[in-house]
Amino acid sequence: TALWEQGQGQQERRQREILLHLVRIDCLWLRTSLALTVMEWLNS
Repeated sequence: TALWEQGQGQQERRQREILLHLVRIDCLWLRTSLALTVMEWLNS
């Protein structure tokens, strides 16, 4: 079971890395859309 637990730990770590990556992309997308909205608002 020790080997299985090690495998589970690696899987959880990979999922956490993917989740962090997605959150980073989401924040970047929010920042970009916010900047575009502000630019449109300033131009109008």
